[in-house]
Amino acid sequence: MEQKTIVIDNEIELRLKNNHNKTTGDTNILFGSVETPFYFEDLKQMVDDEKIDLAKRYIQNYFCKLYTVSGVLFWNPASYDKVILIADKDVALSYIRKDLEVVTGFDKKKKPITWNVHEWFFKENTDRYSIDCHVHKPPVYSEKGISYINSFKGFLYRDKISFQKRLEDTETKKYIEEGIQTIWDHILQVLCSNNQDQFIYVKNWFQWMISGYKTNTCLYLTSPQGTGKSTVLDFISKLVLGQSITHTVSDASVLDPNSFNSELSGKILLVLEELPSSNTGQWNKISDNLKNFITGSTLLIKGKYKENYSIKNVINTIISSNHRCAIKIENSDRRIVATDVSNCKIGDTNYFDKLHKLTNDPLIGEAFFWECVQQRDPSFDFRKIPKSELKTDIICDSLSLPIEFIKEEYVLKNKSLTGLLKQIFEACTKYCESKNKTKPKSKRAFSSELKNIGIESYNSSKHNNHVYFDIAHEKLKDIYIKKGYISSTDEFGLQTNEQPINHIEELQNEIKLLKEKISQLESENLKLKTPPPKDELEDGDIEILKNTHNLLNNFKGPKSYPRKYTKNGKEIYPKYNDLSESESESESESESESESESESESKNKKKTIMDSDDDTTEIINKFRNNK
Repeated sequence: MEQKTIVIDNEIELRLKNNHNKTTGDTNILFGSVETPFYFEDLKQMVDDEKIDLAKRYIQNYFCKLYTVSGVLFWNPASYDKVILIADKDVALSYIRKDLEVVTGFDKKKKPITWNVHEWFFKENTDRYSIDCHVHKPPVYSEKGISYINSFKGFLYRDKISFQKRLEDTETKKYIEEGIQTIWDHILQVLCSNNQDQFIYVKNWFQWMISGYKTNTCLYLTSPQGTGKSTVLDFISKLVLGQSITHTVSDASVLDPNSFNSELSGKILLVLEELPSSNTGQWNKISDNLKNFITGSTLLIKGKYKENYSIKNVINTIISSNHRCAIKIENSDRRIVATDVSNCKIGDTNYFDKLHKLTNDPLIGEAFFWECVQQRDPSFDFRKIPKSELKTDIICDSLSLPIEFIKEEYVLKNKSLTGLLKQIFEACTKYCESKNKTKPKSKRAFSSELKNIGIESYNSSKHNNHVYFDIAHEKLKDIYIKKGYISSTDEFGLQTNEQPINHIEELQNEIKLLKEKISQLESENLKLKTPPPKDELEDGDIEILKNTHNLLNNFKGPKSYPRKYTKNGKEIYPKYNDLSESESESESESESESESESESESKNKKKTIMDSDDDTTEIINKFRNNK
């Protein structure tokens, strides 16, 4: 038994000596420095043999306490995650047990002095570690006097030399090069619709992300099913990076800082796949959480029934959806890269058979990884996001109500924005009611939002110093185009006349002018109703009456004057002097007898005719004016 103990002790000491610093490269760090599993029997034997220093070192290789998190980190090199957080009570129950102790001597009173493993680790041991995530650091490292446990699990491929030896075979090298090119061609043709600007950006984005660097932007891919976007994402997640450092989920709540998210610790890629179409409330919530997640330098990790801790945020994000409006994008956004995904390969079975064969080959996955690492451009500027129709459409769908109202009612209808703030705000309120949308909170908020995009008002002296808008349509249209508020589907000219809406004040002024005009016309009409003096009648008046009779042919006028009569088969229009109060006498008398009437009698007849019909008088005056 003693011989066995010595042999085991020698093996343990040798193992600790050989493996020390292999993982960390730091002589001051013990945790995670061994590649063999922990055995309780080994620890117990060291304690029984009073190998206290060796036992302490053995424990420190597998267990460590943290500064900000309760519980103990357990290093298990045989497990997938290698580092596991265990509650104190579970450690005491199964690993560092309270009953594990040894008598090391006696005091003056001859009482035994014991060394207890549990007491030493939890009360006397002062070693503490902090959790962080650093892609290019070892699993355990020290920085500025602080020891860190790295939650990053490591890349799937680490032996580049071995891979390069495989390229010495000509056929293998050709197969790899053609396979990689096929995948990049698919990204160009499908994910970027052959748009070179989008492709250059996306290619650099993948190269940075796969190399473990944060881009501070998010790829947004949306299209119907069957385009092949998920083929690329699955390939990168499973065969290029590996599932230990990527996380794919369809629930956007993982972005919520109030949700449990321990699965994000140590990850460099988050794929939000098949996000559903969201309503306005969901839009705003997802978008706000996404902003902080994309560009935040730290990430708060929350585990169920565990304490929270902060780590470095090294995660890049890809959103994939079959719905165009799964998220909200504002015009000022500098985080979302929305590419125009093409449908050109949908239904092409032969094409996808070849593509799927490549994207399921681990050799192509490793080759793709090393190419991205080797070709990454450290100087690429991810702030210069390429334009796309998709992003413009989403921005237009996400416009605030004031900006949407001006676009729909003025820009697209070819109208200049002219009028008082009060009246335009009221029109916007009615617009919101008709669309069943929430109206702007106040005129001030309405005006302020328009001012932010360059639509400014002023205090007009012509309108009692009230706030007034006066912006020509061309300027208005130019503002919206530069801001990216006009999409390819927008139609202009729904109303061709470029006229401002008549507002209440303008209508009141117009009513006033109309009233003055009516008064003037009534005055003129009164004058027309007054018959002219008898001495103003001219020789042509009889001719005027003839024309008047023709116009009133279908009108039964008063008996004081006939329209016409027939004599000897001819239609005869009576001369003015022939008209008398008696129609029968006028038809029986001859022209000579009519001429013999006295001048006074003729004048009386003229007056009778004028008084008999006001309309006739008015027509006579019109004929005179025309004449």
